[in-house]
Amino acid sequence: PTPRNMGGASSNLRSMLSEESSRVRGARLDGEPAGLRLSEMLKFQVPDEFVGDVVIPHPATLWVLDKDKDGLFSDQDIHAFADGMGRYTHGLIREEWRDMLVGKCYMSLHDDVLRPKRDELMGDSSSSEEEEIAEIDANRNRRVDRASTKDSSRGEPGGLAGYLEWFGKMCVANDSGYEALRKALQDDTKPKLIHVDTVHDLYLAFNVKNASALAFDSQNGTAFQTFLETLQLEAEQKKLMSLEDEQLDDYVPLATLKEFAAGVMRGYRSVNINTPGMARPG
Repeated sequence: PTPRNMGGASSNLRSMLSEESSRVRGARLDGEPAGLRLSEMLKFQVPDEFVGDVVIPHPATLWVLDKDKDGLFSDQDIHAFADGMGRYTHGLIREEWRDMLVGKCYMSLHDDVLRPKRDELMGDSSSSEEEEIAEIDANRNRRVDRASTKDSSRGEPGGLAGYLEWFGKMCVANDSGYEALRKALQDDTKPKLIHVDTVHDLYLAFNVKNASALAFDSQNGTAFQTFLETLQLEAEQKKLMSLEDEQLDDYVPLATLKEFAAGVMRGYRSVNINTPGMARPG
C-alpha cells in the first residue's frame, strides 16, 4: 500500500513513536529526565512504512530532532520532528523523501549554526515555519536565478558556540551512567571526561567510518579504534590527559570531542552553499 504522509503527526503515529521511545529507553534514576539519550536515539526505529526515509544518525538530523536543545530527545521533540517533516514531504513523490529530508535538516543546521558571523552580507534564509512551508510550496518547481543567490561558504560558523554547547549537553546526558567512575578519576579542576561508549555513539552519529582518512581502517574493522586513538593523542598533545595513565584508557576529554565536532561544522562550511530564497524569486 502507498504510505501515508509522514506527518500531520496523527494521534496513531504519535502513539507509535511514543511506544518506540519506551522500547529503547533504558532505566532512569529518580529525577532523571525521560528524554532519550543519544545511544537510545540511535536504536530508535521509525515506523515500518517510513524505513529508509529518515536518516537518524546524521549531525543535522539530530540537531533538528532535539527541538529544545537540551541534549535529550523527548517525545515532544520526536512528535514535533514528525509533524514538521510530514508537512515538508507533502506533495513530494516517495522517492524524493530521503534526500529532501536530509537536505531540509541540513539547511536548518545551516541557518542555525553554519551561517557566517557577518550574515548581514550573505543574504537571509531565516523565516517562520509558516513562511518557510508556503515558500517551499510556491518555489519547489520554480527555477532559481543563480545570479541572485549568495555564497555562504566562507567565514567562521556564526552559531558554532551554541552548537558546541548543545553537543556537550548531548555527550554528558548520554554519559550519565559513568558519573561515579568519572568522579573517581578526576576532580572539578580537571577536564571533564567522556566514556568510550559515548565516543562510539558519536562515531556512529557522525558516520565517521566513511571519512576518507579512515577508508583503510574501515575495511579492516579498525576505524573506531583509530578514531579513538587519534582523539586521545590530540588530547595528550594539548595536555588534557596522559596516555600513560591506564585509568584513562576508556575516556576522552569533552573539550577534545567538542573540537572534533567544531571541525565537522567547519568542514560543512567549506561546502559552497548557495541559498536561494534565501534569495527569493520575485
